[in-house]
Amino acid sequence: MIKMKQINVILGGKNYKNKGIFFPENNSLKLLKGACIRKTGGSTYKFENIRQERISKYCHEETDFFILDKDVVFDTPTAAAKFCAGNEVNGPSAWRTTDGIKIKDLK
Repeated sequence: MIKMKQINVILGGKNYKNKGIFFPENNSLKLLKGACIRKTGGSTYKFENIRQERISKYCHEETDFFILDKDVVFDTPTAAAKFCAGNEVNGPSAWRTTDGIKIKDLK
């Protein structure tokens, strides 16, 4: 495997495309400023309290979404995807390169 320092990635929803930078060496993901964060989380999502704290700290509210006001680094692509969606998400399957390749397929 070729060592890559960072990879531009996209998490797409019905009405948005969030951008991030994936760092393969430590499996972290930087969610970039301007990301659309779903307002309501799933009723079974167990990290909703943590998510709401981050929303209060890093976002402002718009009509359909919360908008991320600054870049935020997450320990994993899954943590970043769950933050955006407000429910359970498999990050390596959800995040894709700008060429459409899933993170999980890069390894």
